[in-house]
Amino acid sequence: MDRSVKNSIAHITFGIEQIIESQIEVIKELIMDGYDSLSVKVSDPKSKTNPEMFRDKFQGNLNTFEFLYKSEAQIQLNTPDMVNFNFSGIPVVEQILEGTVGTFVEISHEDLIKLIGKTTINEDPIDPSATKRERVYLIKYDDKVRRGEKTILKKKLIRFSFSNSPALDDTVFGPAEEYVNENMETWIERSLKVSTK
Repeated sequence: MDRSVKNSIAHITFGIEQIIESQIEVIKELIMDGYDSLSVKVSDPKSKTNPEMFRDKFQGNLNTFEFLYKSEAQIQLNTPDMVNFNFSGIPVVEQILEGTVGTFVEISHEDLIKLIGKTTINEDPIDPSATKRERVYLIKYDDKVRRGEKTILKKKLIRFSFSNSPALDDTVFGPAEEYVNENMETWIERSLKVSTK
């Protein structure tokens, strides 16, 4: 390949890369706006599943997401979704975004022992970083739990605000994906105009 053609391709590629990099903060803001809208759905202020409580961890995971993939052959802009986003440390957020079938309640480790007589269950705690005593779990609100709530615990458990809700991943990731799809062609055209001047 002619050296001048290689230089032109490199210049165009660099221009596209610069424009895409300049849009990453906008994409992150769109995702965080969607994330923040989830907290409105929480009805109990004592809830340990309020997405607001996991905002910093979600944002930290978002900030480590690799939006831009570069190689000699291509530049690729990736937007987060349920498959490629890192939900480590925030399993409750992943559950909220996947949707929840059935009614669930939040239960402390102590109340769980009182209710079912076990110290552990197969479910992950809402906040895996919490100490065992501070852990809270989501459990299906079935007849056994309903009876135990009245007779053993003698208190109402907090209902999981996202029980019986559809997947909400489009609420969080959808606006960013839409923004990229609507603007990618314009960004490429703009970089070509700048590169050919």
